[in-house]
Amino acid sequence: MPDLVTLAAPGMAITLDVALGGRATSWLVDGCEILRSGSSEPVEQGMYPMAPWAGRVRDNILRHGGGTHRLPASYGKWALHGTVLAAPSQLLSCTSTDDGAEATTVTDLGPNWPWSGRLTSRWRVRADCVTTVLTLETEGEAFPGVVGWHPWFKRRLGDGPAARWHLPDPQLAERLEGFRLSGTMTPVNLSSRSFDDAFLVEARAGRIEWPGDLRIELSSSHPWFVVFDELPDYICIEPQSGPPNGINDGIVAPVTIVAPGQPLELVNEWQVIRAQPGG
Repeated sequence: MPDLVTLAAPGMAITLDVALGGRATSWLVDGCEILRSGSSEPVEQGMYPMAPWAGRVRDNILRHGGGTHRLPASYGKWALHGTVLAAPSQLLSCTSTDDGAEATTVTDLGPNWPWSGRLTSRWRVRADCVTTVLTLETEGEAFPGVVGWHPWFKRRLGDGPAARWHLPDPQLAERLEGFRLSGTMTPVNLSSRSFDDAFLVEARAGRIEWPGDLRIELSSSHPWFVVFDELPDYICIEPQSGPPNGINDGIVAPVTIVAPGQPLELVNEWQVIRAQPGG
């Protein structure tokens, strides 16, 4: 079975790399690539699932049930974005019709996670919308979990203007040195600076727009988003089921426990709206 699978709909095509976490390595809208590619670091390209945690884990140590588990660093000094983003996946299904395509992959959480479990990723591609569903399950004991998506969007499409992003009425999770959350949530002016931060968004929605070309309206089943826009060429707007270090403490949100018969599911819709000619 091929490692690369393309899901096509009229004017839309997403290519998945089954050997690399089932991530999207390409997202074409009317033939225009909107994702970053070409980095030698898997964490720096495409659009990949994060599980069983997202973001940085404080001191790379997981504390659960009275025990501690050290998570190996995977990017610089950090245990970053879980264990599945570059792990080999299995393609469970792939179907296509005249108006779109769907695929499902599953990835084992691997030996660097203390418990046995799996992440299932479902994609549904249509001409004007991409739907993604992440499902985190245990294969035995209960464990804490956070899941999310990490897309690397290009800041510019060709010679067009720079993209803009927006979250409605966000509350910023204040962080201290070493990316430690203080526990304080505050309103924030999104135009005040660049960010590598977590936000609570009660509307469960966000947007990225390339003026004159297209915009993506993102909706989520959960209210947490991380935005990284400190680089000149890329913007990451990441829907998550919980905040960074959310597998360890409830300082800004309750810890979600994945148990038998109690999976964690994150549902996102990425609505693609093309600019009207002359608009």
